[in-house]
Amino acid sequence: MDLVSREKELALLSAALDRAQAGSFQIVFVTGEPGAGKTALVETFIEHARKQYPDLLTGEGKCFEISGAGQEPYSPFLSLLDGIYTSPSVNAGWILLTRAMADLAPDWLQILPAGNVAAAVIRSIQWGQREFGDKGEGIDKQRHMVQFANILRLASKDHPVLLWVDDLQWSDNASLDLISFLADQISTEHILLICAFRPTDVASPTPFGPHPVRKLVSQLKQHARCSEIKLSNFTLANTEQYLELREHHLPRAFIKRLWRESGGNPLFIREYLALLHAKHLTQREKGYFILAQPEVEVEIPPSVEAVIHQRLDLIAQDLKHLLSYASVQGERFTSHVLTGSLGTTAELPVLDALDRLESDYKLISELEDKQLVVKFGAGYKFVHALIQQVLYKELSGSQRRLLHLTIARLLEQLYSTEAPAYATELAHHYELGGDIPRALDYYHQAVQNALAVQSLDDAGEAIASIQRLAELIRDRLWLARALLLQAETLFWKGAYSSAVDTTREGERLCEELRQPVMHAYFHYWQARSLRCLGRISESVETAKLALELLTGQPDTARLAGLLHAYLGSVSDSLSLDDQRQHLLTALEIADQHGLPDVRARALIEQAWIAINRLDQPQQAVKFAQQAARDAREHNLLNEQVSCLRLEAFGYLRLDQGHEAFSKDEEAVALARQHGLPVALHLALYSQSFSAACGLGDLQRALQALSESIAIAGQYHFPVSRNLWGQWFNLNFSLGRWDEARRGRDNLYASLGSSYQRGLGYDYCLQGHLAFGQGQLEQAIEFYRKSIAMYNRYSPDERDTRSVEPYLGAALVKMGHCDSAREIVQRALTYWDGRYPARHANCLRILADIDLSAGKTEEAIRQLHAAESAAAGAAAEYPWPVQPQIQTSLARACIAAGRGGDAIQSALAAYQSYSATGHFLRGEAAYLAGQAYATDGKPELAIGYFNEARDTLEKLGLSDPEKAG
Repeated sequence: MDLVSREKELALLSAALDRAQAGSFQIVFVTGEPGAGKTALVETFIEHARKQYPDLLTGEGKCFEISGAGQEPYSPFLSLLDGIYTSPSVNAGWILLTRAMADLAPDWLQILPAGNVAAAVIRSIQWGQREFGDKGEGIDKQRHMVQFANILRLASKDHPVLLWVDDLQWSDNASLDLISFLADQISTEHILLICAFRPTDVASPTPFGPHPVRKLVSQLKQHARCSEIKLSNFTLANTEQYLELREHHLPRAFIKRLWRESGGNPLFIREYLALLHAKHLTQREKGYFILAQPEVEVEIPPSVEAVIHQRLDLIAQDLKHLLSYASVQGERFTSHVLTGSLGTTAELPVLDALDRLESDYKLISELEDKQLVVKFGAGYKFVHALIQQVLYKELSGSQRRLLHLTIARLLEQLYSTEAPAYATELAHHYELGGDIPRALDYYHQAVQNALAVQSLDDAGEAIASIQRLAELIRDRLWLARALLLQAETLFWKGAYSSAVDTTREGERLCEELRQPVMHAYFHYWQARSLRCLGRISESVETAKLALELLTGQPDTARLAGLLHAYLGSVSDSLSLDDQRQHLLTALEIADQHGLPDVRARALIEQAWIAINRLDQPQQAVKFAQQAARDAREHNLLNEQVSCLRLEAFGYLRLDQGHEAFSKDEEAVALARQHGLPVALHLALYSQSFSAACGLGDLQRALQALSESIAIAGQYHFPVSRNLWGQWFNLNFSLGRWDEARRGRDNLYASLGSSYQRGLGYDYCLQGHLAFGQGQLEQAIEFYRKSIAMYNRYSPDERDTRSVEPYLGAALVKMGHCDSAREIVQRALTYWDGRYPARHANCLRILADIDLSAGKTEEAIRQLHAAESAAAGAAAEYPWPVQPQIQTSLARACIAAGRGGDAIQSALAAYQSYSATGHFLRGEAAYLAGQAYATDGKPELAIGYFNEARDTLEKLGLSDPEKAG
């Protein structure tokens, strides 16, 4: 289409490309109604851009509506990348990229057919069969996105890159996630991404919220990550200019009538001109087309569809019949499938007819030769989606049903063993073909496929289809299955309350249908959801009820094993003996029935007990290594990540920080490599823990947490409450009070008001905030609330003994040393032989009590004992024990008049705090100044006093004694 009146839009695109060239990744959405000229605008711009930037690298992809069936993952980017990879262009940048794909994007290279891609409606995508079986072997969306970002970084290193995705309104969810990921990850690259879509197609919400495209655009706009260019229809002047460019001299009154009837829609005007020529209503005169009849006798149809209908009426009936059959496949179609739907085996006549429709009538176009798919024949597309839609609507309901059913059976045969991977498409054709049972089976498979790749929105859409069809045929068993799938999907989305409501609805249905095993599955997901809501006792009782339902039922060993393993993990409510018994039962079931996943899960929970409840890190490492062997042997990837994380925690407790960080690095790499977003989220949390506590690198720890939070947002699941606790600890340590509060607020929001033990932890964090800012009375109040909550709701005394030293330290600061001594002495006895760092901290606080009583030498002896106990121990944040011991020792030495020893201890604390950026470096600097003053070196003291003042002022603390 000749471009008319788009100078402003072209200028906006050019400005975006200039910004990209300057090193700022740009996303531009071009929007407009069907026929507004989006494609013509972008194609013209790309042509101009190539002239402006001779080294510009361009790639084009398109989304297609396959009669409403879901797109394959990353569909437009696959076609875009394949167009680059198979291009005969000698562009040095693309040549470099194609050579580097084996290293940077091996997964993408594996699924590109190297010349046989994306032409057909239904081509055989080689994601591999494994992704749709075991969830542990799913497609790694994160890995695919990282690889795509990496190849874009390489491509744009020395050349500007322009990518275009057309018809985004039909995009698959994975492609939208990729766009969002690129917006976050490549913000400084020389890349312009243009996406075109129809606003009217994304305006209406889906049953699961706003349309995904609308949601993406809103999110990007909210963070100023994109711009939008809205195309309007032609004005009357534009219409006159367009006709002039197309060499049409028509009467002005007729042009006004055409503009009014068309609403200025460029597609309508183009198609109407084609109709005039097809009806021989124009003639050539002096180089221009004019009307061959008086303008009042020339009809102008009221809509684009009417124009298309009249064009289609002019072609031979047999060709129209063939084209109508092709429309059932969608905007794209293939000759082989079309031949089969026509009920013939002779494909050559079909190809001849398609050639005529392309060359004579310009209604379809064949995709390039390199894009042939042998299994499905030559690929074609309609020149505009509206033509396909008009043809499809002209078929009767019975014709559509028969054709959809024929296509479904043909595709099922062609796909063969690969059919489950295309469940959404097959379900769609079977549904419209009237075979509801087959459609239900494939929609059920589609949910499993979507859950395997963490595409929870896609899972929700398929579940809605199951519910709709089940209600249509009044099949209550299918309704129950849909509810079970919905409960699992809601759980992974973090919508725990909704998941509980869904399981209860499903349970009532199972009781009516007398389906005890399915009932037990509902209990299983309800138990897990209740626990996430903090309703631990209810969770345990629900899991036990599930086990009762399985009594006497055949083929339920796996669910029973998973239930026992789950109960073995509930340290919030069950006694240690109960946990151990459930885990032993799970192991027995696993060994008797050959269930490696149940065995690995039980061993992992044994490891957590060893490290969290028994303070036996060496034993925890052994359990983790044993579970890891089983997990590797049976390719249980999620379990392998958990085992590596457990080993890391164990090594931290064994004072082997570098080994711990190395294990967490392995866990992160494994989760990235094998498509485990939730596992990656948790592995990054663990990595932040080992980076902070094992390496003392708080900035690296925060980077890992930030990525972990971003992944949770990318895949739409809730951030782990443990992660928010770590976020609090690190930001609090750095004196970032607002960020620490944000972590505490998010932790509280994730707990649920009924999770009393969790609220004990929340009170503890509030105590830290008050203590760190010198609000000692509030700190004492919060610590006491925390202890009271733990005393009442924690199954053992470990949690209480963790908070008591903080309470004791606050009481010492307030001068309540007698009360503090009793509390800290109790904690000291508990941690002796269990946790060296916490035992050492108790010794430090008792030494502070002695110092406040004037027992300076006794305090120094206590502090040296604390030094020995904490030697080599991993730091615990937000209160790392070793530099705290050094500051207490500096105070004691100052009191004893030992200036040299005081300087040594104060500088050791100062250097430790400075290395991590801890907010207590201000207090350590103040003590260093005091120590130098005590030692008779005031000239050295002044610099430390000044630094203490500046540091404390930045933190909003005026008194060094308020800094903890």
